[in-house]
Amino acid sequence: MKALGICAAVSFLVSCGPKLDPCALRSVEVGVDLSSLPSLSNVLLTDDHEKTDVWTSLEDGCVGLVRIRLWHSPSSSSGSLAEVQVLAQQAKSRGMKVLLALHASDTWADPASQSMPQAWVAGSTSAQYDSLSSYVARAVKAVDPDVLQLGNETNNGWVWPLGHRWSNPSGWMASMRAAIDAARSAKPSMPIWLHYAGYRDLAPYAAQAKELGADGIGLSYYPWWHGTDLDSLGQALDVIQAQGLGSALFEYMYPWSSDWNDMTHNLVGSTTPLVSGYAASPEGQAEFVRSIRVLAGNHGCWATIYWEPFWLAGSSPVENCAWADFDGRLLPVNEVR
Repeated sequence: MKALGICAAVSFLVSCGPKLDPCALRSVEVGVDLSSLPSLSNVLLTDDHEKTDVWTSLEDGCVGLVRIRLWHSPSSSSGSLAEVQVLAQQAKSRGMKVLLALHASDTWADPASQSMPQAWVAGSTSAQYDSLSSYVARAVKAVDPDVLQLGNETNNGWVWPLGHRWSNPSGWMASMRAAIDAARSAKPSMPIWLHYAGYRDLAPYAAQAKELGADGIGLSYYPWWHGTDLDSLGQALDVIQAQGLGSALFEYMYPWSSDWNDMTHNLVGSTTPLVSGYAASPEGQAEFVRSIRVLAGNHGCWATIYWEPFWLAGSSPVENCAWADFDGRLLPVNEVR
């Protein structure tokens, strides 16, 4: 890969001309969450009237990191260990790093819902700790990720009630420490990150992450839920780094349209609060992504990860935030460097 010399020193987002490699090393990893990809039967894309596919478009767009969601015992193959292993290998075969987002749950985990895997519910507290540790170790050995995210949006803890951050604070710290120990035993060199939604009340969580020995905290940032002030987001990243931890954006996205293409309710609609200056248009989406990457670079982030950029079908709630339009034509966001 050719060096960009002075161009890279000026900005990792700016192309210096057609003779230079557009995917030269940059200061912030550019990633995508592709967890739903295996569940989609056929994602048909076109780039300037030429047929292409998800992996080719990602390579052309200089994406070097893939985040993948893992559930303990899902009701279908989606999010299963077998599916995650295959997707991780697909990413690795293209030279991309893999971030394993380990949900300690059978289904979606977020600040309002952190259901313990059903298989653990009837066990004693001691058995639940053992199950958590063995689950983490087994997942790390099976997937062999480059980076591990323990829990998903754990603002209020995880594996409730064992690790509820407020009703059982000692259990929250002990269960997360047990998971970190299991992960480090399985792969000592692997960075271990925690995940927080938004940035309100972040400082105490960051202090706990430091105490637990985590390497960093990744944030979810959706303006319609977490706030439309990008300066506040930058300040939150600084709060994390003040603890000596790495910072990243593990989830974010932005609409190119307020319309929809299926019967599933979309997360973003015509009345959704958006960031001032960034319209729900192809150009507005591209500029928002560019601004996020610049902000991340200015605040020393490790990575920015866009959530589900190709979930175009299969009852998608985010097709109007994808990187292709409803006909599969790639949008300007794919050209952001």
